[in-house]
Amino acid sequence: MQLYADPRMDDPYFGKAMLAISSFSPSEGAMGFILNKPMNLDLNQLVEETLNQQIPVWYGGPVDNGRLFFIHQAADLIPESTLIQGKVFLGGNFSKLVQVLNSGVLSPDRVRFFLGYSGWSKGQLEEELITHAWVPDYKPLASLLSRNLSVEDWKLKMLSLGNTYALWASFEQLLIKN
Repeated sequence: MQLYADPRMDDPYFGKAMLAISSFSPSEGAMGFILNKPMNLDLNQLVEETLNQQIPVWYGGPVDNGRLFFIHQAADLIPESTLIQGKVFLGGNFSKLVQVLNSGVLSPDRVRFFLGYSGWSKGQLEEELITHAWVPDYKPLASLLSRNLSVEDWKLKMLSLGNTYALWASFEQLLIKN
């Protein structure tokens, strides 16, 4: 499942955010990653292993933001991966990941790196959905991973929903023009 921040959400972390939910349990809460907030960091700046290419890092959320996470579409190449949805997986053997990236067997557009994650305690996400803080979307997550998403992609999603969402998504631009 993906979540899109409601246009009226005024939050420094989640305003205009697109998130991928990587795990959900009614008894434990939820975990996810912000997909559309790139950081001005290269993976080589964060890890001891040397990668032979520059790979961007994304802001995953405000929880544990000193920790590196990755989601990917290569469970056949990266042992110890955990299924999120369809052909998208979380984590796995990092040394093997570096090896397959450096050898060219795995393309960087099949993996996304994040600093931190977004987390919800038991019942918190359900409450936020009831109060319309988020717009849920159930399309396959794999379709979003290979794209470098930005706040503009969030806006396009809001415009596609029409009515109030389109109006609020355009509101900032209307203020700038007036």
